[in-house]
Amino acid sequence: MMTLLKKNYCILLTATIAPGNVPNLIRSDIALRENDYILSLKKWFLTGIPLVFVENSSYVSEEIDALFASRNDCEYLSFTTKKSQFGKSHGEAEIMDYAFAKSKIIQESDVVVKVTGRLFAKNALSILSNFDKMKDITVMCWFKENMTYADSRFFIGEKLFYDKYLLPELITINEEQGIYFEHATARATCRCMADGHQWRVFHRMPILEGYSGTGGFRYRNDVFSIIKRDLVIGMTNFLLKLK
Repeated sequence: MMTLLKKNYCILLTATIAPGNVPNLIRSDIALRENDYILSLKKWFLTGIPLVFVENSSYVSEEIDALFASRNDCEYLSFTTKKSQFGKSHGEAEIMDYAFAKSKIIQESDVVVKVTGRLFAKNALSILSNFDKMKDITVMCWFKENMTYADSRFFIGEKLFYDKYLLPELITINEEQGIYFEHATARATCRCMADGHQWRVFHRMPILEGYSGTGGFRYRNDVFSIIKRDLVIGMTNFLLKLK
């Protein structure tokens, strides 16, 4: 059952089922990746929030088609990438541009939650409810590396954040020079704040379920890992409130 939210939210899931020659990708087996997306989609559907699933290899998945057949509040968009051969970040940026240009659901949404498509955030509804209660929040994400790198697996933004800041910043991605999607997201967030808009960190770190495409490992969600992440996020929130 979906938590009652004041604003119109949608989940944007970015996907590449058949990655081809994308560099630096460990989990590249098509059958494994397709199954990852199927498992993730089934969990996201249970939240009741409209989904926009954008896949950039034009792979035909009968099972994914069947999942969307009964969901008129969700979209399954697919196209053939022209940029993934330059790196995962280029492909991710291309998906974002395509999604915001083609998705009717995104156009009608107030807030877009960007998620790596093979992952599910177990506490997503709690995080969205917290975002919904905060006043005048434009973007919520987790920074690393002295605010030069933002975790792109799961972040939340008002439409303004994407249209005015993130999408224009994506053109700066250059994997040969070490500039990734995460760097562009961090820069977009900082520019957003510089213009007077509000950023907040999560009240609880997203509990991600699934496998890393780059590393090939399964995300750890044992009790000790969750407690450690919560301690870090709790201390961060405490320090940010200090005056």
